[in-house]
Amino acid sequence: MRPQIGELPTRHVRRSGETPSRWTVIAISVLVGAATFGIPNSFGIFFKPIQADLGGSRTIVSGVASLYIFVHSAVAVFWGWCTDRYGIRPVVLVGGVLMATGALLTSRIGELGQLYLTYGVVFALGAGAVYVPLMSNASGWFEGRRGLALGMVASGAGLGTIFFPPIAERLVSLYGWRAAFAIIGILPLVVIIAGLPFLRTGPRNAGPAPSPRAGQEDTSGLQMSLGQAIRRRAFWVVFAMYVLGFLCLHMVYVHLVPRATDAGVASEAAAVLVSLVGGFSIVGKLAGGALAARIGGRLAFIAVMLLQSAAFVWLVLSYQTWMFFPFAIAFGISYGGWMPLIPALAAQLFGARHLGAVF
Repeated sequence: MRPQIGELPTRHVRRSGETPSRWTVIAISVLVGAATFGIPNSFGIFFKPIQADLGGSRTIVSGVASLYIFVHSAVAVFWGWCTDRYGIRPVVLVGGVLMATGALLTSRIGELGQLYLTYGVVFALGAGAVYVPLMSNASGWFEGRRGLALGMVASGAGLGTIFFPPIAERLVSLYGWRAAFAIIGILPLVVIIAGLPFLRTGPRNAGPAPSPRAGQEDTSGLQMSLGQAIRRRAFWVVFAMYVLGFLCLHMVYVHLVPRATDAGVASEAAAVLVSLVGGFSIVGKLAGGALAARIGGRLAFIAVMLLQSAAFVWLVLSYQTWMFFPFAIAFGISYGGWMPLIPALAAQLFGARHLGAVF
């Protein structure tokens, strides 16, 4: 029997109801996340081939990625609300269908302007239906170890980034960017369909949030709606942190490969750089949660952002192949470190009941 709103769940409910299934949900979420971000996190691999095929300046091609990021972010509120209302399964299924449709349409475009629609809008609508719902759903399953669970789910994108860039580079070199885009683009739908029976919506009323540390505002027991959350200063502070963090992240995913190849790095090695970012982001995501538990989320966030800033300074000075590898490692650790801190902080500040829409 589920506890009523505001009541703490009993030990018996956790063991018999949640514990056997929630780690399965996390595992499926990791796999879905890995497949979903294969193309967005490998966009730099497609950058120059698309430009060579369709023409246009780097600014125009970059604009496609910018539109993707904008649409992906703008629809997150809608998809989060849908997750709160209808559950995780129908949302991610629709997302997979939209991504597959967008990828297949992209593989058949004839001019650069069409790429704005097929990838920047259709594919982005689908991708937006995956990450936020997966993260908010994971928050609903966990209380005490929420940071660990979110770090694991967030690591899915890093896992995909390890494997997809080299695969994408190989497919592009063998079959061209169009076939590579189509092959990688339908994988999220395949993985989602296979994992859908095991992807369950988490409980949203698992009791009050953990007690805050000294110096933090006491928000225990709060279960805020989106309207309540956006009227709080804390919401906009966390929002700004997220915007600036993702600005740096997508800048790297779009421009690292072109920047490296301009400096004389071979395309295969440039693809490995992106894989390193993804691989070490997993280390950062797991370490970030542990660091937050030891020194607090605020200090942990500051620490990883300082590392990220130092990595960008190093990138500006990089002009030889070996110099790009320390950047990829440091940036991967730093971005992975702050990624799970944001949703965990949102859950602490605003509660998990409406976290889909809030996050």
